[in-house]
This record gives sequence, structure tokens and C-alpha cells, in this order.
Amino acid sequence: HLAAMLAVGVWSAGSARRRWVAPLVFVAMLLAGAMLAQAGLAFAAVEAMIAGSLIVVGLLLVSPKQLSLLLGSLALGGFALFHGAAHSHELSGAAALAGMVLGTAVLHGLGIALGVNLRRQSVWLPRVAGLGVALFGIGLLA
Repeated sequence: HLAAMLAVGVWSAGSARRRWVAPLVFVAMLLAGAMLAQAGLAFAAVEAMIAGSLIVVGLLLVSPKQLSLLLGSLALGGFALFHGAAHSHELSGAAALAGMVLGTAVLHGLGIALGVNLRRQSVWLPRVAGLGVALFGIGLLA
């Protein structure tokens, strides 16, 4: 989960004017996924979808052609439902959910700062980071 949260921020750093769009969508869908799972909705293949989120966000970083902010945010938000569902079993009460949301937002912010710094140094560094994240996701599926 940590790698995904940071990687979403790193990818978001590529959008100079709307850096918080994807993180906000992710956080909202994370909360929705947790609440839906706590209400009894069963999510299939949660761990595989979490690994898939790492592969997708990694590939978003690797690609020299940027996916639109809207499409990327929606894709990442869809995966966030599964991240939220996974955490829902560990959490009870509004304070725990608020902590999950706040923690995720902080990790996204750190990812944005990391992404901005990586991009300042080289166009290749975010791509290398993305490759690492994607390979990590593939490793989780193995």
C-alpha cells in the first residue's frame, strides 16, 4: 500500500497545475471502498487488484506519453476501492477511517514532493521509479 500511495503522488507531480486531482480521487475512493466493505460488500481478488494498481501506476510513470489526468485519476481511483476494502477489516470507527484518509493524503503529498524533486533532476528518474513500482507489483502476483 505504501508504494502505491507514494507512486500516485509521484505520478501526480507531472501535472503542474492540478497535482491534487488524482490524490483527492484516490482518497475519496479509498474511503468509499472501506465503507462499502464494512457495510458487507465483498470485493473479489483484493490482493491481485492491489498488485495490479502497482503495475498500472508504475506503467503510468514509465510511459513517456502522459495519460490524461482525468483518465489516470479514474483508473487509480478504481484501484483505490480495493485498497480501502483491504484496510476496512483492520479499521473500526470513524477515527480509524479518518486516520487512514489522513495518512493516505500525507503519503500522496510526500509522493508529490518526491516526484517534483525527481523531475527536477532528470526526466528518467520518475520512469526508473515507475519501473521499480511496476516490478514490485508483478512480484506480488508471483
